Amino acid sequence: MHHCPWVNNCVGANNQKHFVLFVGYTALLSGYAMVLLVLRLMATLNEPRLFLTTHSHGPQEPVSMLYMFLLLFEALLFGLFTSAMFCEQLSSILTDQTGIERLKNDYAPPRRSAVQNLSETFGRPCSLLWLLPTPVTFNGLTWWDILPTEHEV
Repeated sequence: MHHCPWVNNCVGANNQKHFVLFVGYTALLSGYAMVLLVLRLMATLNEPRLFLTTHSHGPQEPVSMLYMFLLLFEALLFGLFTSAMFCEQLSSILTDQTGIERLKNDYAPPRRSAVQNLSETFGRPCSLLWLLPTPVTFNGLTWWDILPTEHEV
């Protein structure tokens, strides 16, 4: 468990699925934005008339190219950051170790398959609901049903 200032919340067993989906989908959409911006830049450079289209304000300024490059840079930074966060979270789930446990090398996780480790975070049984921000269930039970004393402490 750790506090994430980016989402202003603690990320732990009950909401790790939602955090992983959040950073994964943010990385995916950053990549999509980069593709759209590159296509727009290529179309603008190949067709100068697109660059000089007139609007009610007059000809389009070259400043719009600067805006597109700045947006591309922002999408690249966001994409790199969220991709790194997604890979780190996925690695922690698959190895059943946090980053600190890996650095300290003081925890021997139980031997389980990747699907079993993913099921501990995304719920059982394996389903398409893993891709949606739904409550994590384990054969119909939630964390609150499985560990009733944990939330009373």
